[in-house]
Amino acid sequence: MINIYSHQNSTSVYLMKNVLENFDIQCEIRNEALASVVGQYNPFNTWIELWIMDDAKYDEAQKILKEALSDEGTKGEPWKCSKCGEEN
Repeated sequence: MINIYSHQNSTSVYLMKNVLENFDIQCEIRNEALASVVGQYNPFNTWIELWIMDDAKYDEAQKILKEALSDEGTKGEPWKCSKCGEEN
């Protein structure tokens, strides 16, 4: 098992877990309970971690996460909901 990603925000970690699992890379989240002890420990030691189960998939997983976290493809015209008209 290898730690591939960590973040202070659990939503971000769960999102990356879902991205990797969509590519059939099994993952596990660790340190989720440590978020409650921030202030007693170094904050970086309490970040939530995403670990991949198969070490052989590390390079593939790293490439997938890099692409998922990049902001390429998000520039340009905003997307507009056809039902409510809200722009994102």
